[in-house]
Amino acid sequence: AFGCSLPKLLNDFRVEDAKQLLHDPDIAIQVIASESGFNSLASFNRVFREVAGETPSAYRAAYLEEHTEK
Repeated sequence: AFGCSLPKLLNDFRVEDAKQLLHDPDIAIQVIASESGFNSLASFNRVFREVAGETPSAYRAAYLEEHTEK
């Protein structure tokens, strides 16, 4: 319907949810993976990179760099 499969659509939503959680540096990435619906850290990292083009750690670092007062 949207030009992509249901699993792809779910992963896109899960990664968007994870991005919001990654804005908080106090939440462990393992916890974010679980809260976003991923069964393992490895699958979370793989899917996040496929969808966002970078790892969750790199996304968080870039976000915090951009949004932290210097």
